Amino acid sequence: VTMFKDCFVELFNNSDEPIALDGLYIANLWSPSKNDEPDDPQYTMVTDPSLDKDYVYADIVVRIPGSGSEYVLEPGKSFLVAQNAIDFNKELRNSLEDMEMPIDEEALAHIIDLSKADMETYAVTWMQAQNRDGNDYFDLDNPMVPDVENIYYEANKDFFQFEPIGASVVIARPGASLSDNDIYTYSYTHKGEQKEKVLMKILVASVLDGVDFVANIESGKWKCLPNSIDLGFGYIPDDIGGATNFSMRRVIDKERTSAAGRLVLSDTNNTTNDFEAIDPPTPKGGYAGYEL
Repeated sequence: VTMFKDCFVELFNNSDEPIALDGLYIANLWSPSKNDEPDDPQYTMVTDPSLDKDYVYADIVVRIPGSGSEYVLEPGKSFLVAQNAIDFNKELRNSLEDMEMPIDEEALAHIIDLSKADMETYAVTWMQAQNRDGNDYFDLDNPMVPDVENIYYEANKDFFQFEPIGASVVIARPGASLSDNDIYTYSYTHKGEQKEKVLMKILVASVLDGVDFVANIESGKWKCLPNSIDLGFGYIPDDIGGATNFSMRRVIDKERTSAAGRLVLSDTNNTTNDFEAIDPPTPKGGYAGYEL
């Protein structure tokens, strides 16, 4: 029902100290598996020898604004960044009532509420300022929720969208602000045809954390992240891939949670072990007995 409008990423403070989020970059990574035919045997992953393990490559980069401690995340709490800070459940219910259509409560239970977001990724006016077309169908603005700072959107991206066949995401604090100097032309081939993707490169050394999701178990070869960030990868179960209602959520570290007396999530730098696929998604919730 919501199509690509209900994307979100939720940051969780697993440490014992408050963390200032100001200036933190959130990036959606790209690899050749994100389009075309990743399982085609004629596919070549990387043909440019200058590509190495020092960088990851993003087609969307946003930044939490500020340079001090305006946005502080306490231990055991989360910070929700939504594409659109909207209660999609309420909107759908109201629409069905207005059209005098039957309401399927079971179906509605899978439609999520993102109005509780701490920040959203509105990019229409930013696109227009660069003489690019924004996407006011998928990209909506809730004036009551602050916006992230838009840093980079690859030419084929006009709103904040994770890849439905597998999103790989990092959070980073580079030593210097990312700029046009960090834009890189990534080269690869498919069926003998040379192709290019203009991306923003981010030093692996500046990445604080990352998760690697691919289309299915066979697509693990298309991991975006080096093992120094993530030893494994995740995927939607049963190889169904595509645009589904699943999201990926960290599992509870029961031993550390018991010892700390508060919620602690698994973080072994291995997405295979640390995450589970859930339907429906649970933004700002889902862990019984814990308030995020």
